Amino acid sequence: MQAQSLEDLIRHLREFRSWGNQSEGYDAVGMSHLLGACLDSLKKNATKADLADLAECLNAPQLMFLKSLAASV
Repeated sequence: MQAQSLEDLIRHLREFRSWGNQSEGYDAVGMSHLLGACLDSLKKNATKADLADLAECLNAPQLMFLKSLAASV
């Protein structure tokens, strides 16, 4: 997969099922590693102003799901 734009990458990740054969089912572990990598990048590189904009980048259901993930860890 080669993304030509941020929108292409976002679309690809939303449709992600598996790194290998799509019929193998959903690769939750792979997606969890991607989420962890994104969090590491935010922690390392984002400014307080960047993080203040985070809520604007996520919709209400995404924020609720992120909170539930954090609460279950």
